[in-house]
Amino acid sequence: MGDTTTADAATLVTSEDNIAGFVPYVVIVEGTNSGTRFPLNAGENLVGRAPECAIILEDQSVSRQHAVITGREEGWQVKDLGSKNGSSVNGNAVTEPVSVGHGDILQFGIYSLRLVTHQISIDEEMAPIPPEMALDLEEEVASDEGEAAETNRRPEDTMPGDESEDVAPSDPDDTHDEDVSSRGTEMVPLDLDIHEEPEPAPARPWMKWLKWGGALIVIASLATYLALQLTGKPKKAPPPPVSPTTSQPVQQQPPPPPPPPPGPKVQPVFLDFASSPLPAHVRFEEKDYGITPVKVNVQLEVGKDYTADAVFKLEELQEDYTEHINFRVDEGQNIIPILFKAPIGVFKVIALPKDVQLYVEAYFSYDQFHPHAAKLTNVPYGKPVYFPYGRYIIELRQPKQIGESQNFVDDIRYRREIFITEDSPNFNLEVLDKDLQTFPVDIHTVPNRADVYMDGQFVGKTPYVGDFPLGDHTMTIRKDGYFEENKSLKVDINTPYKQELTLRTTVAGEFVQKARQALTKGAYQEAINELSEGLKQNPTVHETALIQYLLGSAYIALGNIETAQGYFEQAKNDAEVKYQAMLGLVGILHMQGQNQQALPLLVDVMLNTQDADVKLQATNAFKEISPMRSVMYIYSDPAGATVTVNDQALPQRTPIILPDLGLGNYRLRIVKDGYVPQDLKVDLTLNEFNPIIVNLKPIER
Repeated sequence: MGDTTTADAATLVTSEDNIAGFVPYVVIVEGTNSGTRFPLNAGENLVGRAPECAIILEDQSVSRQHAVITGREEGWQVKDLGSKNGSSVNGNAVTEPVSVGHGDILQFGIYSLRLVTHQISIDEEMAPIPPEMALDLEEEVASDEGEAAETNRRPEDTMPGDESEDVAPSDPDDTHDEDVSSRGTEMVPLDLDIHEEPEPAPARPWMKWLKWGGALIVIASLATYLALQLTGKPKKAPPPPVSPTTSQPVQQQPPPPPPPPPGPKVQPVFLDFASSPLPAHVRFEEKDYGITPVKVNVQLEVGKDYTADAVFKLEELQEDYTEHINFRVDEGQNIIPILFKAPIGVFKVIALPKDVQLYVEAYFSYDQFHPHAAKLTNVPYGKPVYFPYGRYIIELRQPKQIGESQNFVDDIRYRREIFITEDSPNFNLEVLDKDLQTFPVDIHTVPNRADVYMDGQFVGKTPYVGDFPLGDHTMTIRKDGYFEENKSLKVDINTPYKQELTLRTTVAGEFVQKARQALTKGAYQEAINELSEGLKQNPTVHETALIQYLLGSAYIALGNIETAQGYFEQAKNDAEVKYQAMLGLVGILHMQGQNQQALPLLVDVMLNTQDADVKLQATNAFKEISPMRSVMYIYSDPAGATVTVNDQALPQRTPIILPDLGLGNYRLRIVKDGYVPQDLKVDLTLNEFNPIIVNLKPIER
């Protein structure tokens, strides 16, 4: 059977050695609650329905004390205790103690249990029972019921001790001279539906003496009663004289001791262990119960606090995390679900560049001051890697040659700091080859809406977020009324660059800020007064142009067109204020009805400004100047090309502005000597500004 051999009742065969720390058990393979494990103790392990059994099988096909499994140094042994349906090992009936080993099938009633003495997989543990080992229990039970009528006796005919089914053997090693299955009171179930008349009990001699004695007592009592009625009641005799005596104290008896307190109540309980987000090894009462999910039956005290542990093995990080759960058993509780929910998140690798190595430096939330370093190798894309909650530094490294030597070092090319928390338990790492050539930039200023320039090129306004190539860069932050800020950047790995700047204002800049606030409130004369004071504070060239632009805006609001135009003309000479001042001139020309003269300035602003706010102002000005008509701007490289619109040649040469165009389709032909002509078709809608830029190709000779 398994890895043992069958012997006679006096012989035991040694099973294989247990793995250190492993607790042997039996598991239900067939029957209700299949998959339930029962740990085995050294010595006797009773099997049956009774609460005191170590292995409780709740079905009427199982006797209260059905069998016993005994563990010794030599191995394991199964013995039937005279059960009504008998016991079997691997399909063979047990009539005397039998040695068993790992993998053997033990059968009690409707249950089939597998003996496990060393670590195996769930599939092996729950493998189906071969057909030749299956028991035909229905036929056996039916035969027992047929014989029940013959053994049904009155209670007085059965002396105490006849029902040996509920009595455990004092020594499981004792052998019986008689065949256990021949004892009718143990093998035949009681059938309460039998109505046959019981046979009369045989006469017993002592019953005669009992009857004659009772009759004599009745006669004597009757004679005494009649005598008292005839003679009257007897007179009471006078009490005897009391002689004087010395009184003695009465000896008080000590009260009886209180009854001993009742012992702790123990009841069988199923512990249903589960874990999340990954399986864990369960330990309880210094025993290892395997990997979750697992359900075990144990005997526990009612009202007592218990602690169960689950060990989560994080293989990629080479770490173990232990989760503890405290619980208490209530009276009558049959099953206790225990879920070990560990503070562990999921890290996934989606994509990585070629020839990189992934390193992780972890600071777990439960051990924040001790870093744990690990190198993750051969992690399949998309596979969950379990990280405890905490802070992580992720690095991608590539081999880098040192000069012209043959030596290489691991060069950090990518670095990120991430957090895995209960609110954000998942993180996906996706890095492409091109990502190793750039780095992210995050710029904030106080106040915001400052212009950001990178290597002299305007890139946007704060708050600014973008990507820049690795290398050396000069970043410039500008805002009207504040000192210009310049920063040198030298970045050779993809790691975030974050900067928050508080801009400093000049003395003239303070007056500029006050003037802006006055313009916002419509206090134009107040703004003019502040700006005139700012001109007295030795402003920079840019601050002077800004003051001139704001003065033009204040005077045009007051209706002083001539003064406003003069200030706008001066301000447009500064590159940073140029397009704002040109929009001021567009507004003046529109007010004077000179839209044809305003359009070239407006087109220049719309095509060349990089400031989103200025571009929006220019778009609004165009809609006001040409609310129902469209404008086409035609530019060629090189310039000076002839333009034909709908087969009509225009006298001007590129660049050309075609204003006041209506809704419709336009055919364009752009011709220049020595270049290939270009034919275009343009569809215009209402109030549309359509720039057309054509790069002419030279004619090959």
